[in-house]
Amino acid sequence: MSLVAFTVSGVSVLDESRQQQFLDIRKGLGPLIVPHFGAGPFRPDVDLASIPHVARLKALGVEDPFQHGVGRYSAWAFEVDGETVRGTINGSTRLAGIPLADLEGFGFEAAVTYELDAGGLQITFELVGEKPVAGGIHFYYDLVNRQTAHAELSVEEAPADGQALHLDFRRAHSTGYHARGTQDRCTHRLTTDRYTLDTTVRVRGPASQTFDSVILFSPEGQQFACIEPLSYRHDGQNDKRAFQGTIRLTPRV
Repeated sequence: MSLVAFTVSGVSVLDESRQQQFLDIRKGLGPLIVPHFGAGPFRPDVDLASIPHVARLKALGVEDPFQHGVGRYSAWAFEVDGETVRGTINGSTRLAGIPLADLEGFGFEAAVTYELDAGGLQITFELVGEKPVAGGIHFYYDLVNRQTAHAELSVEEAPADGQALHLDFRRAHSTGYHARGTQDRCTHRLTTDRYTLDTTVRVRGPASQTFDSVILFSPEGQQFACIEPLSYRHDGQNDKRAFQGTIRLTPRV
């Protein structure tokens, strides 16, 4: 259920130069965060030799064989209805013959729905787990030109006057922020020389429905930036054993 292409008026929003990295280790194009974020503490007590990406991640110094969750590495069952695609996995789904619950360390159920309309793309998460679950996107957006691209994040770390936090890409980024909105939703914006992309999420309301953080990731010298809404506070304890949230992506050229 990763996103492998996203264009508006013929302009690609994703960094298409990272197709091979996506195929090898899911570090490119549009992978999901399901059902954990970052490097989880669990290490499966099974033989992972039949899963090629594991050795490739380890060679890069990534110790978690399923960084950001097994959801991005597993095949999903899916249904298509017009411009809507809904995919599902659960702890009994198998990767290389191994149940995902054995790889993740707990049982869970996940459904993700992509819905395309005239305004953009809506991505809806429905997650429940025996332990806390995380949902989000880790899409690799094309900066086009690092020297001129910039981001505006609606976060608590922004100036106290309620304006967005303005950041450029003349330096590297790998930072988590706390999402903030004057109403129940907030919008993070990425502006490049070819397109503008708004990422809108709910930040107020029931805890099981809010995206509490956004991660900005863009290593020095790379052509991409990831604006990653995350379903819990990145620097706190995740207590959400159920989550239902929606991310809306609105691109313009």
